Amino acid sequence: MQETVKRVIPCFEAAALATGCELKIDRSGATGDLRQNKALGNEVANIVLNKHGAIDYQWGISSASTDFGNITYALPSLHPGFAIPTVVDGGNHTLAFAKAAATAEAHKATLDVSEALAATGVRVLIDDDFFAKVQQTFKEDQILREQS
Repeated sequence: MQETVKRVIPCFEAAALATGCELKIDRSGATGDLRQNKALGNEVANIVLNKHGAIDYQWGISSASTDFGNITYALPSLHPGFAIPTVVDGGNHTLAFAKAAATAEAHKATLDVSEALAATGVRVLIDDDFFAKVQQTFKEDQILREQS
């Protein structure tokens, strides 16, 4: 997000200058980008892959559109996405998606991901080595953030 802000703010400034307007930007409510915890994401992906046979890691684990980003800067976090069967152009926030979300297939997809998330959460609680790995990957990401 910060990289995009660096490019977009000058556009706003130029537009204000060109139109004789005053620009005032309040950044107090800005959210951070999403920093998925690699260890948590790998575990969820591994469970889904081994139990259900397929996962789109790039779409489902590595990114998401959310205002959850600030939390991911404070503690190890994961905000995965998943797909449900729908029709062409039946993406999120459409009537077609709402209809698809009420199907048995969508319910099964939701349960599959919920199961993987719950199993990962349990592993964090009972497996000290895994918890240490989650903490380590969080610290590694903090270092990457500081370097960029």
